Amino acid sequence: MPTIGIVFPTLNGWEDTKKCLESINKLKFSKDRIKVIVVDNGSTDGTIQKLQNSKLPKLQVIINNKNLGFAKAVNIGIRKSKGEYILITNNDVIFGSNSVSQSINYLINNPNTGVVGPEGLKYNFWLGRFKRFTKSDKPVEVDWIAGHAMLFTKKLWSNLGGFDEQFFFTGEDTDFCLRAKKEGFKSIQVPRAKIIHKDGSTINNPKMAYFKYYEGYKSKFRLILRYGNFLQIISSFCLQIFLYTPYRGFVLKEKSTVPMIKALIWNLKKLSFAHTAKTP
Repeated sequence: MPTIGIVFPTLNGWEDTKKCLESINKLKFSKDRIKVIVVDNGSTDGTIQKLQNSKLPKLQVIINNKNLGFAKAVNIGIRKSKGEYILITNNDVIFGSNSVSQSINYLINNPNTGVVGPEGLKYNFWLGRFKRFTKSDKPVEVDWIAGHAMLFTKKLWSNLGGFDEQFFFTGEDTDFCLRAKKEGFKSIQVPRAKIIHKDGSTINNPKMAYFKYYEGYKSKFRLILRYGNFLQIISSFCLQIFLYTPYRGFVLKEKSTVPMIKALIWNLKKLSFAHTAKTP
């Protein structure tokens, strides 16, 4: 049976983290083949102490003094892992008991597949928008696997140079899968790998609204610049600037205009980096 490293960051939210760890402990997978690595990004609610006191076997806690972002945190954790396979996730995910075994079995039996997970997405570079793939009873190829439950080999991670750390909290999963595709590896949605995802329990805090919009737009523009062709870049940028953002501001009353402008400026200043992943 293969070894697996399960890696995820935390930033407060102990109750979610506790439920995630409990679900990992109930996986139908040999316990001595799993090691969990939690990378704390500066929790202040006692999460670190509770993690250190956890009785979950083979749990390693790595402590950062500040929020380093999702991509950098999981890169740190993966470097420490000795698992042949890596599962990155979020602290607000609850795993079905067969979810990991279903994913690993598919990956083992399909060597041309690089990344698997329960939720796949498609990206439209003309519109600058993504959509969740229609649920299917069978495995299906997608553009990328959502980073809240994403399984791949450590060898692939190493060959790709890890996750691009200029994506702070979103977009790193898309970028990773698209780079894997360029190397000939598919991303496959495995519907039988059941999970429950609370989705955004940390980032949806109202106090983090500006940060969420800024980093979200920054990642979106970066992806479009890296993978879109010239006409797709023009189309998606115009829609973001002149349609989507005004709609969010005037109709939905979201304060997203200023962070969008700053994110656009950030990307324009770093055009030389747009087409090259910054490896750790």
